[in-house]
Amino acid sequence: MRIIPIELFTDNFCYFIFGKDKQNSILVDPADHNIVTPFLKRHPEHKITHILLTHHHSDHLGKLRLLLKDLKQLYGDNEIQVISGHRDRIKDSNVKIKEDSSFNIGEIKITTIMTPCHTKGAVVFYLENEDFCNKENEDSMVKAEEIECIRCVFTGDTLFIGGCGRFMEGNAEQMLENMDKLATLPKDTFVFPGHDYTAENLKWAMGIEWENEAYKKKLEWVENQKKKGLRGIPSKIGEESEINIFWRTRNETIKKRVEKENPIEVMGALRDMKNRNVCLK
Repeated sequence: MRIIPIELFTDNFCYFIFGKDKQNSILVDPADHNIVTPFLKRHPEHKITHILLTHHHSDHLGKLRLLLKDLKQLYGDNEIQVISGHRDRIKDSNVKIKEDSSFNIGEIKITTIMTPCHTKGAVVFYLENEDFCNKENEDSMVKAEEIECIRCVFTGDTLFIGGCGRFMEGNAEQMLENMDKLATLPKDTFVFPGHDYTAENLKWAMGIEWENEAYKKKLEWVENQKKKGLRGIPSKIGEESEINIFWRTRNETIKKRVEKENPIEVMGALRDMKNRNVCLK
């Protein structure tokens, strides 16, 4: 499985995914048809058959109808499956997910994980190449233009590297449940978020849990990436337990810092502080 991140707007990512059959290629959150359509025209050997939408916000959805019109001109009348959470009420979606489920596109198994909070219908997509499921991702697979991948998760605005999304249509209990659910994925899973907020998230977390060397180490990596003109993505699920403060709501130091004991209350306190850009140091 290969993944090409497509940068949109200021810090958004759309993702272009393909396996052995390039005639069954996939897009995740193709929010700007003015960028995505020219990209696809430069790759005429591919055909998009599936679009995965993590949630309904405009910086992830864009003018989907215009993109679908462009795709019809490129590929003819072949139906494209547009997959989204049913509670997000996306008009041009023709496959509405109501519960966690799985399906295959060739050798790529896609598992939908419902993660209500940022929006009521938010969905995370976990992908695994079943031809190589006994192997693990390696750091050497991440290249500047294209990323080779065995398993990965596209998290939209639910999970960022070192952070989580705002509770725009949900609450702290839901987000904690989402984080716990994602933490059960294989540790080598590459994490592809909807935005590159990594440096900002890590700098803020260092103002809460300043003893955590993992934040500093990851921040150094991100800054080195940026100096090379590269992205601050992906991370791995196994990393997030160390570098993501919103996964550390049961940590005793963090509980003392926010003066909360219950992990749900810790999650709520952290998100409120992050919203107001409040640090303790």
